[in-house]
Amino acid sequence: MTADEKYILSASAAEDGSATPSVILWEDVDATDGDVEAEALMCGDVRGDKLTLGTGHTVASVRKSLRNVSLFVR
Repeated sequence: MTADEKYILSASAAEDGSATPSVILWEDVDATDGDVEAEALMCGDVRGDKLTLGTGHTVASVRKSLRNVSLFVR
């Protein structure tokens, strides 16, 4: 989540508050033309090999931060 409370794809070097992932987008969305509403998973178990990760992240690097919000990456 960014400082202005919008969710974007987390990148490990981001300086806008989004460096640490906190939810998982339920399905792909196209926000090229602006903000869109989308469903997000806020707790549960997910398969790491199915995640789309932002620049600088690996499944291992997001596992701990997501576990802290009850999202468990297998």
